[in-house]
Amino acid sequence: MNYQLIYQNFKQVAEYEEDSEHPFFEPASPSSMTILTNLHDTCLSHSAIWTEKDIDALSNLKIPVSIMRFYQEMNPINAPMNDAGIYLADLNSIRDEYSQLTPGCYLIKFGLIVIATTIGGDPIIADLYDKNAPVFICNHDLLSYEQKDGQVILSFLFPTESLQNQYGNNIPVNRNTILQCLTLIEKSFEIFMTKLSRNEYDYDFEDLLD
Repeated sequence: MNYQLIYQNFKQVAEYEEDSEHPFFEPASPSSMTILTNLHDTCLSHSAIWTEKDIDALSNLKIPVSIMRFYQEMNPINAPMNDAGIYLADLNSIRDEYSQLTPGCYLIKFGLIVIATTIGGDPIIADLYDKNAPVFICNHDLLSYEQKDGQVILSFLFPTESLQNQYGNNIPVNRNTILQCLTLIEKSFEIFMTKLSRNEYDYDFEDLLD
């Protein structure tokens, strides 16, 4: 990924100029990078719902290289919005999304991380279990939860017709069923960021959910 070119692309299409006190992007500090490099422990220490047993699989999760290098070089602390109408999340915002905010705090259990949100609050998601880190959008009210006998029980608020036909009233919440509820934007994080920087998305991402 050509980070310098991506940065220049964002600057060229931005409706305002950045200044020295408010750069669009900056390299992430080592401590900020632990939000990704030490995903399991950071999530556990900040999570509003999950216990260590719930997210044990995250301890062995290898973050896709494209995502790691992007945030190392270009943590989007004041990234400008363009015609796509989304807010790119910096690392601190990503931590908040996967530990405290819905549906991000539910999705992280399944290796899905919120990297941006639309104006209306719908999450833009990258799949950490795929080396290409494909990017999706979903409704902000995708999931709900309740605690029963000390366990977190997730459910779909508005399940798709295909899930209802497949499972009836007992739809399990897992990676497979969640992925069926996501709308693919790009097959890789790199393609997504490159096209976003060029302002090639000339539509509101929320239109993909209609």
